[in-house]
Amino acid sequence: MKILKYLVLFLSLTGFVKANNEKVTPKEIQAHLKSALPKGWRMIYDYKSLVIYREKEVRFLNPYGLPGSETLEKAFKEFGWNDHLMIKLHFVRKYEEKEFKEVKDLRDQKLNKLKENKKLSGKSKLSLQWKIEEKFLVPKYYNRDYSIYIHRTDKELFSIWPQSVEKEFVDILKKLKETFKEYP
Repeated sequence: MKILKYLVLFLSLTGFVKANNEKVTPKEIQAHLKSALPKGWRMIYDYKSLVIYREKEVRFLNPYGLPGSETLEKAFKEFGWNDHLMIKLHFVRKYEEKEFKEVKDLRDQKLNKLKENKKLSGKSKLSLQWKIEEKFLVPKYYNRDYSIYIHRTDKELFSIWPQSVEKEFVDILKKLKETFKEYP
C-alpha cells in the first residue's frame, strides 16, 4: 500500500495525472468541444491541429468606408464576398515564459514602429498590422502541455452574414476562452 501511495505521489508530481480533469491533448479537446458545436459546424483533428469550420460558406463584409445602403442585407449582397468560416488551433510545445516574452516583444516592436509612422493612412496601417501579426505569430492560448496558435478566416472588423452564424462563431470563440488559459 505504501508503494502505491508513493507511485501516485510520483505521478502527480511529474505531471502524469491531469489536474481538475483538464483537457490537454488536441484529441481530448476535440471530444470536449465537439458537443458544443452548433448544427452545421464540423471539427477535424490531425495530431497537432484542430480545425473548426462551418460547412456552408458565409458572406463577409468589411463595413468601413462603404457607401450607404438601404439595409445591412443589401450591403452584404452588394459589397460582401463568400468564403468559409474557419478557426484553426495549432498546438506546439508549451513556451517557457522567457520564450513567449521574446516572441511577443518582437511582434510588439514591429507594431509600435508601425503606429509611430504618421505618413500612413488608417487603412494602410490596418493592412500592415495584419501582415505583421501573420509574420510574427504569437500563441493566444495555452494549457499544461501546449502553446496554442489560433488562425481565423475572418478579421475582427469583418461582419458575417447571416447574423445568426456570427453569433454561433462568437459562441465558439467564447467556448475556446473557457477551455484554455489566455496569454496576457
